[in-house]
Amino acid sequence: MSESDSSSTRAPEGPSPLLRVDDLRTHFPVTRGLWGRTVGHVKAVDGVSLELFSGETLGVVGESGCGKTTLGRSILRLIEPTSGGVHFGGKEVTRLNRNELRELRRDMQIIFQDPFSSLNPRMRIIDIIGEPLLIHKLARPNELEVKGAALLDRVGLPRSALHRYPHEFSGGQRQRIGVARAIALQPKLIICDEAVSALDVSIQAQILNLLIELQREMHLSYLFIAHDLSVIKHISSRIAVMYLGRIVETGSTEDLFTHPSHPYTEALLSAIPRPIPGRKRDRQLLTGDVPSPMDPPTGCRFHTRCPAVFDRCDQEQPQLFQLSLAHRSACFHAESVPSDAADAHREARRRIHEQIAARRADAKVDASAPALEELEPAREQQRIVAPSLSRFRRPVSVASALLGALLLLWGHGVLAWCALLGLYFGSVRERWPGKWARRSGLVGTLLICVALGFVTSSAWKVRDAKQQLDALRTEIAAFTDNRGRLPHRLSELGWRLHRSFRSGQPLDPWNQPWQYQVDAERGTFSLVSLGRDGRLGGDDVAALHVDPSGESSD
Repeated sequence: MSESDSSSTRAPEGPSPLLRVDDLRTHFPVTRGLWGRTVGHVKAVDGVSLELFSGETLGVVGESGCGKTTLGRSILRLIEPTSGGVHFGGKEVTRLNRNELRELRRDMQIIFQDPFSSLNPRMRIIDIIGEPLLIHKLARPNELEVKGAALLDRVGLPRSALHRYPHEFSGGQRQRIGVARAIALQPKLIICDEAVSALDVSIQAQILNLLIELQREMHLSYLFIAHDLSVIKHISSRIAVMYLGRIVETGSTEDLFTHPSHPYTEALLSAIPRPIPGRKRDRQLLTGDVPSPMDPPTGCRFHTRCPAVFDRCDQEQPQLFQLSLAHRSACFHAESVPSDAADAHREARRRIHEQIAARRADAKVDASAPALEELEPAREQQRIVAPSLSRFRRPVSVASALLGALLLLWGHGVLAWCALLGLYFGSVRERWPGKWARRSGLVGTLLICVALGFVTSSAWKVRDAKQQLDALRTEIAAFTDNRGRLPHRLSELGWRLHRSFRSGQPLDPWNQPWQYQVDAERGTFSLVSLGRDGRLGGDDVAALHVDPSGESSD
């Protein structure tokens, strides 16, 4: 048996494929800290190659988070791939400019998973279906009524639906509208991104039958993404199984369901419910969670959960070993099997089951060892870091820092700790190991910031009080120069007081009235801020001596 060079799924030799994907990789950067430094990459699609021929359906299955949707959107360049090639109809999709890509979109369409969010609620159905026709200049505005009605007839909806809005339809009817929009341009390829997963079982069957009928009439090719194996079996001619961004097994639908040659595929097939009362199923339960795509395991990516793992699995990365003309498996147990197709399948499965039995026997011999189902390597304990969460860290940190700086400039020192907390959440907290270390660091930083805020606030208020004290002394001096006497109360300052403090009664920064006392015999006054318990005042420096001539001096 020969070995391929990459994680690929190839159909039998024959005519050139309509779609060819070569070593496609799509990695999302993970950023942390205030400045958004890149600390790693989420490898959603990591070296996938496949071929899709005209008129066939290639099903892509796998657990949630394995990269199925990212693969489909990267092919259409709805998500820009990191590297690799996508060839459609002899054109390299990843190298096309904007205008060339728009022309190619006539032949490549997509049906989205959610029939509710994929339709604009502010547009009528005739506008939703007619928009691609107008963009690609395949119809005039006065022709949309006729062509829209023909599309609705083809997907099984009444013509009266043209002038209604999406919220007036059920989930199945909305998905039919999505199908009508996808086939409006008469494409060659449609990527169905879990197009029936959000529908009831009876509605799923109707949509699947509609897709099969449209494929037969329009000679369409489908890349059908799903996690329901019964749906994949019903519609697909070939199947590719994905795990953690790579393809682990591919083959015809019949071969994959009757002769699975990868432990992960066997586990998926064993989970299919069979309504046969009294019949026991040989379930293969996988332990643990999918490892983090930020730091995938070395060697075979499935070896951390594989019941048939052996020493070589965590050291070398298996390629897709050919079992038959169209059946390949990325498992070392499928390496160097006999050339006969039936014997190849049986030999690969025999090796897998022998390894599983050997591991179970070893687990029983060692009584102190945990059960086989409890054997979870440390890699499985790694948490998957969602890239969407990292997108919010930098703007939140920057906004917190700016808010704290503005509050500090405005004299609100108590709230200035927002700046430090923004820096803390953005850079420091996530680098501390351990849950308790992060929590204690959060509490300590919070207390320090609050204390610093109060100290800063107190200092700013003392500064403001001193400025007010100087201003009041200046106003009293001006009043004494004009009247030849000290004011008996601060309210006599009149318009000058209003001009300085914009209120009838001057208040200190602690919202307390100033205490003003006059010694008429000595010609002095005292001015004390009550907010500081009398500690901030003008007893020793704010004395004005008035002589009978009306002149005054400090």
